Amino acid sequence: MVVYNEAESKFNYEKWIGKQDKRVWMVDDLLEKHKILNMSKDDIIKLLGKPSDTQYFKEVDNIVYYLGAERGLVRIDSEWLVIWFDEKDIAIDIKIMRD
Repeated sequence: MVVYNEAESKFNYEKWIGKQDKRVWMVDDLLEKHKILNMSKDDIIKLLGKPSDTQYFKEVDNIVYYLGAERGLVRIDSEWLVIWFDEKDIAIDIKIMRD
């Protein structure tokens, strides 16, 4: 499983869009390689595609991306990437949340 996770852990746009339930393995690489904080909302959407259509963690000033089943041996919950913006639509906070 470690080899599988290493192979699947590199962020790339096609995998991010095409394998939404596998995003959980790519998110760490994404956050390490792309400085999401201080990016504009438009640039983030260009990088990550359309946000997930969900009400989980949704607020007026954020966007949410489904990452997949939580990491670990017992995978009961899902993980979500939540990005908050200021009044100029610049990213000011990022969290990985579980439902």
